[in-house]
Amino acid sequence: MFGILGGSAASSVGAPELAELTRTVSVATAPDEVKPLTVLLMGDSYTAGNGARDGAGEPAYYGPERCMRSTNTWGEQYANIMEKNGYAVTLLNRACSAATTGAIMSDRYMKDSRVISYPEAEPAEAPLDDQFYIDWAAASPRCSPAPATEEYFVSTVSRVAQPDGSTAVSVACERWLLAQSAALNRDVDLVLITVGGNDVHFPDIARKCLIMANADGCKQAITTARAYARNGFAEDLFDVFEEINLKTQGHAKVGYAAYPGLEVNDDLRITSVGAPGVSGYTVSQELAALAHEGLDAQRMAAAQANEQFGEGFVTLMDGVPEMFRGHEPDARPGVANPDRWMYEFLETTERDEWYHLKPEGQKRIALYAATFGDFGASNDSAPARDVVLVFDGGGDSQSAAEAALAEPALWRGAQVAVVEQRVAEDGVHLERRVIAGPSDPADALAAVRAPATSPWLPAPSVQLQARWNASAQSVFIGDAALSMADQTQVWTGSRQGRSVSVDAREAGFPEQGQRQTIVREHLAAALQDLAKAPHAWAGGHYVTDGTETVLTAQGSFGPNDLTYAWDLNGDGVFETEAAGPQLRVDSGDVRPGWVGVRVAAPGGSASVASAWVETTPLAVKPSTPCITSDAGVSARSSSGRGGCRPDLAAPRGPDSEGILVSALPVVRIEGSADMEAPDAGGATSDEGRLLAALTVLPLYVDERVATSSGARVQRPTRRRDEGRARTQELVRREKGLRGLLAECGVSR
Repeated sequence: MFGILGGSAASSVGAPELAELTRTVSVATAPDEVKPLTVLLMGDSYTAGNGARDGAGEPAYYGPERCMRSTNTWGEQYANIMEKNGYAVTLLNRACSAATTGAIMSDRYMKDSRVISYPEAEPAEAPLDDQFYIDWAAASPRCSPAPATEEYFVSTVSRVAQPDGSTAVSVACERWLLAQSAALNRDVDLVLITVGGNDVHFPDIARKCLIMANADGCKQAITTARAYARNGFAEDLFDVFEEINLKTQGHAKVGYAAYPGLEVNDDLRITSVGAPGVSGYTVSQELAALAHEGLDAQRMAAAQANEQFGEGFVTLMDGVPEMFRGHEPDARPGVANPDRWMYEFLETTERDEWYHLKPEGQKRIALYAATFGDFGASNDSAPARDVVLVFDGGGDSQSAAEAALAEPALWRGAQVAVVEQRVAEDGVHLERRVIAGPSDPADALAAVRAPATSPWLPAPSVQLQARWNASAQSVFIGDAALSMADQTQVWTGSRQGRSVSVDAREAGFPEQGQRQTIVREHLAAALQDLAKAPHAWAGGHYVTDGTETVLTAQGSFGPNDLTYAWDLNGDGVFETEAAGPQLRVDSGDVRPGWVGVRVAAPGGSASVASAWVETTPLAVKPSTPCITSDAGVSARSSSGRGGCRPDLAAPRGPDSEGILVSALPVVRIEGSADMEAPDAGGATSDEGRLLAALTVLPLYVDERVATSSGARVQRPTRRRDEGRARTQELVRREKGLRGLLAECGVSR
C-alpha cells in the first residue's frame, strides 16, 4: 500500500504579537505588595515540559522516568513572570508525559516492571519471608523511587525450584506514581493543567496520520478520537475539575490550557494505494473537526464546573489554538515550517519531543497565561502550616491543648494534628497514638474531647504526612517536652518525596507554681511564636549542568527584611548567607542531594525548606530489555528513561505483534510542488520515503508495555535544533530516517 501526503502551507492568522502579550502581562499582574501564590502543575506532556530547553538550549528533565518534567516548562515560566510582578510563588510540578484524566484521579502504573534475582539460592529447609526479599530489592537502585518524587514500587516475590532442591528467588518491582490529585490541598491557590490529549490517543493520531501516512489507520484513529470527544471527554474533564474543587475545599482556581493544532496545512490529505484499491483521507479537515469537537467538550466541562462551583473557578485558555495558527509542524516530507513553535518528526533525537512545544511555544503559552494574572486565586497571606501537638496524656497537658485549640487566633493558616505520648511498659521506649489527624482546630478539639480509639504504637512508627506547601511545626506539651531533642518527629514528607524540616517547641511544666496555668501560657507563647515565622520555599527542582547554579527562595514571604542562609551540603548547617532570596553558586559548591534554606524574620522567628539537586542526565546507548534483566542501568537519557529498550529484532508492544519487516506494506509520502525541495543527496521529494520500519518502533511513551525504553546517543542542542539552515535540517532528518531503516534491516 502506498500512502501519499499532500497539501499546502497555511499562513499565520490572528496570533498575538509577543510585544502585545508582554504589555498585557505587565498590566494584568502588578500587585502593590508581595502576594503569596501556590501553584500546582498537573496533567500531561504539554504541561510537564516535553521539548523545553534551559538557557544553554539543552533539555534538563527531572523527576520520574518518562515524565519529562522541566524547570523551563510554560508553567514554570508563568511563575517566573508572576514573581517579577510582585508574587511569592510556591510551585510543584506533578504533570507527567502520557498522563490521562485517569492519572489525575488514580495512581498510575508506569508500564515498567523490573525483575532482579537474589544472588543466593534459598535452601528448602530454611525459606525466608517474602518481606526479606522485598526489603532487599528496595535497597537496589532499580527498585528505589527517584528522589524527591511521588514514585513508588509494588514488589512481588517469585520462587522457582532448582534441580538440586534449592529455590531461585527473584523480585519483580512495578513502578507506580501517586495520583496527581494527591498533591492537592486546601492551600493550593492555582492549578495549571493540560489533559485529555492522551485520552483521545494523541500518539496514535500523530503516528498514523502525520508520520506513517496510513489512510485507513488515520481514519480509524480520528474516528475513535472524535467519538470520545463527543461522548466522553466533557464528563471525564468535569470529573477532574470536581476532584480539584473537592481536594482544595473550594479554594483553588484552575487555568486549563487548550491544545495547539498538530498540522500547519489546512488541506493535508493522504492517498493510499493497495490491494483493495485507492483510498484517500482529508487529514487536515478531520483534525480540524476533532479539534473543534474537543474544544467544545472543554468549554462544556468548564461551563459546568463554573456553574456548580462558582463563576471563575475554571478559566479555559481557549486562545492557544488560534495563537499557534501558522506555527504548527508541517507533516509533508521535504519541507519544514520555518515559523513552527512545535517540534516536527525527527527534528530532535528525543522522540517524545516530536509534536510537542519548542522553547518558543513554551514561552508564548507562559505569556498568554500571565495575561490572566493570578486567575482570581485568593490567598489570605497567612503561611500554610502543619502543626502537631504532642502531649503526655496527663490532665494538665490535655487541658492546655484543649484551651489552645479553642483559640482561633493561634491557628491562622494552620491545620493541626494531636498525638498522645507515653512511656512504654519497658520504661525506656516511647509509644504514641494519633488522637486527631491533620484537620481544622475545631475538629481536632472535638477529637481530643472524645474517647480515644486509635492503638498505641512505637513512637517512630507514628508519622503524619506534611503538605508539600506547608511549614511543619511541633509543640511538645508537659512531660512530653522532656528530652525533646531526642524524640522522633511526627511529620514526614515521604508520600510526596519531600524532605521536611520541623520547627519544634516545648511547653513544659514548671518546677513550682500553678502547673496548669503556666503550661497554658507556655503553649500559647510557643504557638504565637510559630505563627510569626515566615514561609520558607527553597525553589527547585534544580538540575545542574556543570556550570553556575542559581538557587532561589523567591517563593518565601513574611515580614519585611527577611534574611536568607543556605545549607549546600545537607548537613543541617546554614553556612552560606545570601544578600537576598537568590544565591549563585559554582557547580562545585553544590552537589546532588538536598539543599536547604533558612528564612528568618526580624526578631528571630525562622522557617526552613529544602529542595533536591541533581545533575543533568546523560544520554546512553540502547541496551537490553529491562523486563527480565538483572543488569543495572544508572545512566539516564534526556527524557529520564533508563538505558534499556526492546530489541528491534524482537519488538514488544501492542503495535508490533511479531510482524516480519518483509511483510510490511510500502508507504510513500509526497510533498506539494509549491515548496522548495532539497537537491540530490538531501531529502527526496517525488520519490517519497520508505517508512515501513517505523511500525515496529514504539514512538511514544504510553505505548511501551512492561519495558523501559532506551534513548538516542545524542541529546538535542540548540545548534542541532535551531542553528542549521532548512536544507541542512532536512538532510539530517533523512539521515536519521535511513538509520532507523537500517536498524530494522530495511533497504531502500
